[in-house]
Amino acid sequence: MEESDKGLSCNEVHWNPCDPMLFVVASKDNYKSPIKIWDVRNNQNVLYEFGNGKGVSSLSWSSSGLITTTDVDGVIDCWKLDDNLIPVSWSSSSSGFQEARWCQSGATLAAVSSHSLEVYKMPADRCVWPRKP
Repeated sequence: MEESDKGLSCNEVHWNPCDPMLFVVASKDNYKSPIKIWDVRNNQNVLYEFGNGKGVSSLSWSSSGLITTTDVDGVIDCWKLDDNLIPVSWSSSSSGFQEARWCQSGATLAAVSSHSLEVYKMPADRCVWPRKP
């Protein structure tokens, strides 16, 4: 399981909160698929490879299976793996998001930019944007 030989620099790694055999890595590099999910039982192949072509500055994996990333342009993407990897995207009303994190229940997302903190209540079963609680 070595990404360094492909020239990508990985800056985020997170274990799946519900499956201890899966983890996700992300890169700040502007690369077609900067997000990769691995299964430690089969360390030869990447299970999923996806992204929006923008480098990832933060990543969070919810207990409901949603992966949320902030990209280098400050946009949040919410990915559900069984939705053909088409993300729902969200931009901050003030300035670009720098980081977003799920609470442990997977129902609330907190996102920060340089001038604001925004909290969103999310449906646990799908990725739709959003409503503030």
